[in-house]
Amino acid sequence: MVQPYVEISLTPTVTGSDLRLAVQLRGMVPEPYDDASGQPLANNGQAVLKTRLNFGDGSPPTGSDGGAVHCLEGAALAPVDMTWSYEGAFAHTYAAPGTYTATFTVSVCGLGDVSRAAEVTAH
Repeated sequence: MVQPYVEISLTPTVTGSDLRLAVQLRGMVPEPYDDASGQPLANNGQAVLKTRLNFGDGSPPTGSDGGAVHCLEGAALAPVDMTWSYEGAFAHTYAAPGTYTATFTVSVCGLGDVSRAAEVTAH
């Protein structure tokens, strides 16, 4: 029997003090359900309940919230294959040169929070 799992890949690119982070998420997770409709969401590419990106420099983390969704015990597993690019929330400018640990956390049904970190050096 296949167990739920999530693999996170981070590809940081730093130019001077500017970080751009590409994130790829793959795995099999129980489908979350929309509170209003009662319908599964994973087939709509919404298998993620929320995301959080901590840049490691004391600045406020950024992320997203999946909204009014819930997990059902015993829900069918659905494949997850999502990619976020360098735009928007996954871009950051460090105020000072240094080495930082950027940590991306995703919350999914059946696993809770899963994190991956990448060390980045700002100049």
